[in-house]
Amino acid sequence: MKKHIQKLFFIVFMVIWGLAVSVAQTHQVAVVSFRFDPEVLNVGPNDTIEFVWPGNGNSSSFHPVKANDNSFASTPGLTSFKVLAKNLSPGSNNPYFCTAHNSMQGTINVSLAASLADLKESKYEFQVTPNPFEDELNLTIFPGNKNVKFIKIFDIIGKEVASIDLSSKVGPSAYKVDFSNLRPGLYFCNVYSDKGIIETRKILRNRS
Repeated sequence: MKKHIQKLFFIVFMVIWGLAVSVAQTHQVAVVSFRFDPEVLNVGPNDTIEFVWPGNGNSSSFHPVKANDNSFASTPGLTSFKVLAKNLSPGSNNPYFCTAHNSMQGTINVSLAASLADLKESKYEFQVTPNPFEDELNLTIFPGNKNVKFIKIFDIIGKEVASIDLSSKVGPSAYKVDFSNLRPGLYFCNVYSDKGIIETRKILRNRS
């Protein structure tokens, strides 16, 4: 009887926890004195961000937004624009700017949190953004049922230039790789399990 009660308590707890982390929110970014408010926004992977201009009456100008890596952009002339955070990479930083006023800049940070259902149904996924890239490369990995051990990056002649040890990690992980000291060109990013290479991605560093 005691074991059944403990099991029931655990199930109820997990359901409540799953509901708590899966509730999506809507965030609003406005314009105040020719700046985005807030300039840095932290959101969950299922949240919605709504850009509203002219800043709820605080500005007489339109402020069309565009992500630095072109992952999202508004249409000039609209009075509002919505971005689904789940279409952005979980664990990523997403700088953006106003195409009409380049000094206006902001950032959307997407957390790695996921709902219980997402975690339960989680499949292996590897995200590389942006690609092509300039000096920094963002890597996000969802190991799923793969026993992921390493991520390694090689140059065109097969020389290893970066290595990330995932052997002690559990669940999704996000990393930023600095390429500022490496020459522009083609690189290869390999994901390894305990059985060998899972996949290989071609990545291109542009000339900065």
